[in-house]
Amino acid sequence: MLRRPPRSTQSRSSAASDVYKRQVHGNIMKAVVLLSLILFVSATKSLRYPSMTSLDVTVGETMEIVLDANPSTGYRWELTSSLEKIKKPINKAYDEFRAEGSHIMGSAGKQVFTLEAQASGQEVLTFAYKRPWETKSDEEAARVTINIK
Repeated sequence: MLRRPPRSTQSRSSAASDVYKRQVHGNIMKAVVLLSLILFVSATKSLRYPSMTSLDVTVGETMEIVLDANPSTGYRWELTSSLEKIKKPINKAYDEFRAEGSHIMGSAGKQVFTLEAQASGQEVLTFAYKRPWETKSDEEAARVTINIK
């Protein structure tokens, strides 16, 4: 009969030790990836509506417009103004939802629009909170002023 060490053993010769080492290595890699994402996001300016209604950026800078949302109700924020001095980035999701706190289905969160400043001047962005099949929104609108230097 072949005896195996218990799974909780962390001695150098056990199979459990190898699993433990892989878990530690995996956690270190996750931490490195998370840190690099934090450094990338920190280079992006963020506007949180309604506490902020204007944002100052420079040409070529990426910005995030963060709006309270709950897509499980059928409502979503939609950018209704035309973009002249601002463009949607090609390499990143332009419109995404981020759940707040719990990740329970139906929970509220933030809808994030990622944009990039193209030319200097001022741009007023208008967002409507509506269902996709509705042609106009009587419910709620958000106006954000972007000053591009």
